[in-house]
Amino acid sequence: MKLMDVELTSTSLRPLGWLVLATVTLGVATTAPALIVGPYAPDASTAHLWHFDDPPGTVATNAVTGGAALLAVNGATQVNPLPKTNVILVGEAGFTGFGAAATYINTNRTFGLCMDANGDGNIQPDNLSTADKVALSTIMGANGAFTLEAMVRFSYADITELAASGIKHIISTDSSATTRGFQFRLNGSTLDFNPISVSGGQLTFDLANLFDGNAYAPNTWFHVAVTYNGLENTADNLKLYWTRVDATNVQANLVSSKTLPADLSGAITAVLTVGNENRAAFGEGFGGATGAAANYLDEVRISRVARGAGEMLFASPFITFTVNPSNTVAAVGQPVVFTAEASGIP
Repeated sequence: MKLMDVELTSTSLRPLGWLVLATVTLGVATTAPALIVGPYAPDASTAHLWHFDDPPGTVATNAVTGGAALLAVNGATQVNPLPKTNVILVGEAGFTGFGAAATYINTNRTFGLCMDANGDGNIQPDNLSTADKVALSTIMGANGAFTLEAMVRFSYADITELAASGIKHIISTDSSATTRGFQFRLNGSTLDFNPISVSGGQLTFDLANLFDGNAYAPNTWFHVAVTYNGLENTADNLKLYWTRVDATNVQANLVSSKTLPADLSGAITAVLTVGNENRAAFGEGFGGATGAAANYLDEVRISRVARGAGEMLFASPFITFTVNPSNTVAAVGQPVVFTAEASGIP
C-alpha cells in the first residue's frame, strides 16, 4: 500500500540530514538491517579525515583535498624534528570494509601520529617550535561547533583490565602552553573529553556502566565521538558517544551529555595529535600502560559541525521526514514545489 507520492525539484543535498526538493515516494515500512556508513567521504563540514589505508611507513594521508598528513613519530624525547617510526602504520586490518588501521602496541607509550601542518615532511614538537601548530579555529565552525570521531579497538580481556591500562589519547590538541586545547581520550575505562581551558567543561563516562550490546568487549570495534553544537551555556550542548560497530545500530549511542559553559577559544594553537598528547615528551599513547598485544585506531574524522547521532557511522536504511512538506494552494494544472527535511540513506 502506497502512503504518499510527493513531486519535488532537487536543489541541495547533504548526507543524512538535508533540504530535499526531489521526487520522493514513501511506502509501507518493512524491517531491514541498519547501515554502517563508511568509510567516510569528506563533505563540506569535514576539517580532517584519515583512513590509515596508506602503504606501511610513516605517512597517513588526509582524505580532505589539501589537508595535512599525519606522520608517525616517537616523542620519547623532545628533539626537533621528532624521529619517525614505522611501527604504527604497518597495514594491519581494520573493521571489515574499512581497509587498514593504525596500530598502537601496548607499553609503547611514546608513539603517536602528529599533523604535519606546514607540510615539510617533519614534526616540530610542542615546546620547541610553532611550525606545526594550528589554531583550534581551523577545526571548528564559525560558532565554535565541532565533532571528533574515531573507530577504536582494544585488546584487554575485560573491563577490569581496560580500567588498569592508563590514559590512552585518541585526539589531542594539548600543549605545554599556559592556555591549552582539548584531550579526547580513555582514562582507564573512562571515556573522557576535557576542554582544558574551559572551566567546568570536562565530560566523562565510565564504560563499566554499560551492560547492553554496546558494553566493552575485547578485540571488538567501537565508534567513539564527542560533539559540541556551538550554543555555549545551553543544556546538553556537549555530547559523548560510544557505540559497538554493528549493523544492528541505527545511530550512535549517546552515553553522556552536559552543558559546556563557553566555546573553546579558537585562538589556542597546538600540534594536532592522534594517539598521544604531544605535551612535551610523549607518554600517554593509545597503546596502554599494560598488556602485551596492541590497540587500534581508525577512521579519524574532525568536523566543523555537531553531527547528529544518525549522521556518523550508523544510519537507518529508511528515509524519514523530520519536517514534512507544508500544505499549499495552487490552480489546477500548475506545478507545485514542496520543501521537506529528511534523514536516512537515500
